[in-house]
Amino acid sequence: MVDNSFVSDYFFFLIPVTTGVCILVFLFYFAYLRHYKNLRVLRFRAFENLENEKLKISRELHDSLGAFLVPLKGFMNNNGQFDSTNIDFWNKHVSDFENFIGNVNENLYPSELLDNNLGEALNSISNNFNFTQCQLIIARFPDIYLKGNSGIHIYRIIQETLVNIIKHANPDFIRVSHQFNEQLLQINVLYQPNLKQSLDQIKKGGRGKTNILQRIEILKGRYDCKKDEEIVFEKFMFDVKKV
Repeated sequence: MVDNSFVSDYFFFLIPVTTGVCILVFLFYFAYLRHYKNLRVLRFRAFENLENEKLKISRELHDSLGAFLVPLKGFMNNNGQFDSTNIDFWNKHVSDFENFIGNVNENLYPSELLDNNLGEALNSISNNFNFTQCQLIIARFPDIYLKGNSGIHIYRIIQETLVNIIKHANPDFIRVSHQFNEQLLQINVLYQPNLKQSLDQIKKGGRGKTNILQRIEILKGRYDCKKDEEIVFEKFMFDVKKV
């Protein structure tokens, strides 16, 4: 005869164990779906940002090329001749256009990063902001070599941060400093806004800030922002061994 107490005890333990296993399976399944969905969203945003960047560059090239060619076409259509009366103007005109093309190329991919030297790229970033009224003060970075695409991600984070600050805060100056060792790369950005911005507005930002936060998440970094007596401190921290 079958021991009924054994059967009842067996089912007593089997039901919660089976239920627990089913719950774990569902939890892992939904976690996988969420992870997969987040990856799709990240890829979509990455491609969207890439296309927006291409559009921005194409517009800049179109506008600059037009600004270069319009006076040249007018000069040629009026049977103008290059002589001592206008040679200085045309030399400057061509030189300005060459500088613009060089800046576009530098913005696309800084030449210093071809050697994977993030420090040198950050040291030269102020060249891209010479046309603004804001004084950019950067404490010189040492040579910093990181694996993979970490260098270009950090460069874009700082570049986009400076663009956002100048665009939305219009400060007279921005100071960029850093701490760097075998464990940590910390980049500090300090400025005083001339335009009214709450701390929440600074942290939230727009599309540019979203891109920054996505890159920080990819690198598993940390971001902190504080405001004290109208001075804003933005801090970016990256684990050198993880990025």
